Amino acid sequence: MVPRGLGVEHHPLPHHLKRQPLRDGAPVASRQQDRVVQPRDAERAGRRVSQAVRDGEHGAANAPADPWWARGSRLGYLGAAALAVVVAMLTALAVAANGEFNYALDDAYIHLRMAENLTGGVLGINPGEFASASSSPIWSALLAMGVAIAGPKIGVPLVLAALAGVITMWGVDRWSRSVDLSPYERLGVMVGMLVVVPLPLMAMLGMEHVLQVATALLLVHLGVEVSNGRRGATLAWLAAAALLATSVRLEGAFVVLAIAVLMILRRRWDGLVALAAVAAPIVVVAAINVGQGWPVVPASVVAKSGLSESGIARFLPAPHGEQFVRAPRLVIATFLCGLTWYLAHRAVSRAQRQRSRAWSMAFFIVFFLHYCYAQFGWLYRYEAYLVALALFATALNVHDLVRAPLERRPSRVAWCAVAVLALIATVDGLGAYRNTLESTAAVHDQQLTMARFAAEACPGCRVVANDIGALAFAGDVEVTDAVGLADVRVLEAKRDGTYDSTALDRFATDDGAALAIVYAYPPWVPGVPLRWEPIGKWHYPDGFNAGGREVSFFSLDPARTDELRAAFDEFDPGEIVTVEPAD
Repeated sequence: MVPRGLGVEHHPLPHHLKRQPLRDGAPVASRQQDRVVQPRDAERAGRRVSQAVRDGEHGAANAPADPWWARGSRLGYLGAAALAVVVAMLTALAVAANGEFNYALDDAYIHLRMAENLTGGVLGINPGEFASASSSPIWSALLAMGVAIAGPKIGVPLVLAALAGVITMWGVDRWSRSVDLSPYERLGVMVGMLVVVPLPLMAMLGMEHVLQVATALLLVHLGVEVSNGRRGATLAWLAAAALLATSVRLEGAFVVLAIAVLMILRRRWDGLVALAAVAAPIVVVAAINVGQGWPVVPASVVAKSGLSESGIARFLPAPHGEQFVRAPRLVIATFLCGLTWYLAHRAVSRAQRQRSRAWSMAFFIVFFLHYCYAQFGWLYRYEAYLVALALFATALNVHDLVRAPLERRPSRVAWCAVAVLALIATVDGLGAYRNTLESTAAVHDQQLTMARFAAEACPGCRVVANDIGALAFAGDVEVTDAVGLADVRVLEAKRDGTYDSTALDRFATDDGAALAIVYAYPPWVPGVPLRWEPIGKWHYPDGFNAGGREVSFFSLDPARTDELRAAFDEFDPGEIVTVEPAD
């Protein structure tokens, strides 16, 4: 500091003018020059610093204000309103195309049927029969509360998912402001959530994936802040976020593991202990499943992963490279995050990019775990949370790059590469809206039509099926699940290697099933039992986006075969279906 009496004690000197205090009036030696700096020189330098400070304050006072839409929480409210409007428009388009609203995946009806039965006291597809068919305990509980209030209405999941999306959009903008993103950076994040993730489509699916995106982002945010020792990020909130993330979906454990790595690297052992809350929902779900004679993890996870295998093979990584390549937006988001991380590494010091570096590390750790142990695809829902994490990490990397010293900023070629990748991801995201509407029409033309046939041709029957959601909810029939989501016997037979057409027939006979509506080929069914009497088939055109292009109908009760065949001949499945009666 400059000694008192020189009139500059309140303004620190620039780095090149800093010097040691005068001692007994002795001259001060400059750090960068060999000449001796007299007190008079220091006074002049102090005046220059004072003027620079005043100029800076004057410039800040005259800096251009944020655009009207970015002031305060306006952008968050606009983003939330945009999501609500988009969901409403998509709903209107689906109703106009199909004559009624329906979901784009059969799984939404599985959740809705389970919620309906949960209000009666049992979690399962069939009334009074427990089934661990849901991978999201908290979503089943929320749906059950909605059904208890409004009844088993088709719109209950949509309203809950859209409400979660609205809150998420508002929270995203609040996060953007908390990390000092510029107005246009905040706008880019909001557009990315709407188009690239895309959050409105996750809401249209009527399942837990909007909550999965929100909880994953919240958990990484709190984990990064705690690991960096910032105020406002308490351990209690971190523990709550970890518990919530794994209650929404088991992939939340991947996010917890990524945050645990950050805690270890930063030696935040207290944060590591807080993450132990992740065990609570896993232990509760495992205890309920085992108590009912089911596997430790939900049947939906077992049936769609290597956990249905026996021995150590069930624990080995099973990368889904082919599925990953078919998820173009995630591929682009991964490359975009990696590119901006690399550019920021070259342009900005490590101390100045702690937050962006931690977010990027967390994304790549979660991505690696998901790549090895989970799936991609199925209308973008499995990778939506990964795309959101990559979006946030990329935004922070770009934020650092924009504020880097001019001489260290990336070249125009690098910025063009970033812009091109972002544009491709946006265009592909817009195409996802069209694909989702097509899938909505496909479910209406296939799964809901199958349910309508079952309700008309065999009311009150037990039906063997491999797409069970719409049949159980809209058809209001009991089902025997040929895949195993709702049947532990099928899971155990698959694990033991004994699941064949004979086993399937035995399960159907034990249940008293009278009708089978299946995609009669592997992997949907191991084979068609010989005693099943064919009723007919529905053939769908090339490019049809649903469970299968051929639906087969069989009578399992000889006394009802003629009745079922007559009902099949009279039923109209729609214009796009080619009907093939049995010989």
